[in-house]
Amino acid sequence: MKKIISLSLILLVFVLSCSHEEDKSSENKPVVVEETNGKDASVLSGYSSFEVDVTGAPYTITDISDNTYRKSNGNYGFTPFIDFEINDDNTIDVLWLDKKATTNAGRNITRISLLNKNVVENITIPNICNAKGSRFLGFCSLKNDDFVIGYSTKQNPSDQIDSNAVYTRFDKVGKVKFTTTAFGAKEKKYNPGQASSSNVRYNKQADALGIYLGHNENGHQAGWIGFINASNGNLLKDSKSATLGNGWYYSHNFDQRILVSSDNKFYTLAHGDAYSRALEIAKWSSDKGKEGNSLKYYDNIPGATGDNATNTRTGNFIELPNGNVAIVYCTENSRTKRDLKIVIVSGITSGTPTVLKETWITNNTVNLVGWGMNLSLFGENKILVGWNEFKDGVNPVGSRFVIADFGGNIVSKIEESTETIMNHNQAMKVTKDGKKVVFVSAGAGYKLKVNTIDIK
Repeated sequence: MKKIISLSLILLVFVLSCSHEEDKSSENKPVVVEETNGKDASVLSGYSSFEVDVTGAPYTITDISDNTYRKSNGNYGFTPFIDFEINDDNTIDVLWLDKKATTNAGRNITRISLLNKNVVENITIPNICNAKGSRFLGFCSLKNDDFVIGYSTKQNPSDQIDSNAVYTRFDKVGKVKFTTTAFGAKEKKYNPGQASSSNVRYNKQADALGIYLGHNENGHQAGWIGFINASNGNLLKDSKSATLGNGWYYSHNFDQRILVSSDNKFYTLAHGDAYSRALEIAKWSSDKGKEGNSLKYYDNIPGATGDNATNTRTGNFIELPNGNVAIVYCTENSRTKRDLKIVIVSGITSGTPTVLKETWITNNTVNLVGWGMNLSLFGENKILVGWNEFKDGVNPVGSRFVIADFGGNIVSKIEESTETIMNHNQAMKVTKDGKKVVFVSAGAGYKLKVNTIDIK
């Protein structure tokens, strides 16, 4: 028995020595910084990237995080500075903000080929969607060369603050199809997008846009959920002509996510600091509004009622093929540093969600998990988890990746890439052929960087 153990140790030392030499041979390769013993690390061996020139300067991660409301260890969400939609022809439409813009809000849409690794064309954004000083309230593609952008406007030109949340559908040459005001009343609702992540998602089967963002009302902040007919721009209402959704959902609601489910409903995540101090998942439809029970998957966040500091950040979420939902979030409550957790929720389809499994992924003692937490399906019965780690509230260290199974168990090594940084509230997406995971970041100078990971 002792001989067998000794031989195993010798083999282990030999393997680790070989791996170390391979890492040293290429300084540009992502390196494994933490292992789950006995498990194979292979995610970043399939990583590649390319950059394309754009007219303007995309925001880097440091540009974004160097702001009180957007620090990596802060409490508030914000609308993505880079987002994208993936098309069936292996192109992506990238919405990005130009930090050098002076005459407008700096919103651009660039179509990029994943195959040829070049810019295919620039989409024309109507001027009304790009007014200087307006807030960006989200972007989506209808996958037919039509797009929707949300933005804020004033009730009156002399107003000091914006109060209208407006959504415009347009085609790729900038022709406007409709413009809809979701809400706007200076005396009551105002500051659309305040201290929140603004989202627009297109449900093709329901022909509906799901809108989810934050706003102020009478001096307080909360979430707003509503639905717009994607063909004519009408706000969807119930049989009593009341707007479907919820105009005061969770107060305060500092971070939001929304996705379209396989049964053509909408799932949402809420980040509450007061009523209640919890992270919640809920189900909605564009013809009935709220459906079933909601679930506080992280309940009783420590702190006083109304205390804005939750020491927690909401991450992204995905629906699994078995109907369950996987969620990631980070918190420093009860931890040495801000750490990442994955949660598997079952029963949301039937309206009775429950936590099936939750697993801590990190155990940080130096760096902290910041915004940019991400999930993607990754082949059969696997989930790719990605996240950013920061030295502090502003400066990123890099991204990390790990694989989990559908039960929420970690089944691979944790790997680190210094080449990749993920944007807040930008979801990783899978190409139509199921071969690659894609996400987009700022490149060097006046470039966008397209990152891909092979699905094995």
